[in-house]
Amino acid sequence: VKTEVGKEALKSFMKRTAKALGWI
Repeated sequence: VKTEVGKEALKSFMKRTAKALGWI
């Protein structure tokens, strides 16, 4: 299902964003 793929992508994106914010 495309929604599942999008959900995983969003989760990965949020994780990377949180990591980037942690550097600030």
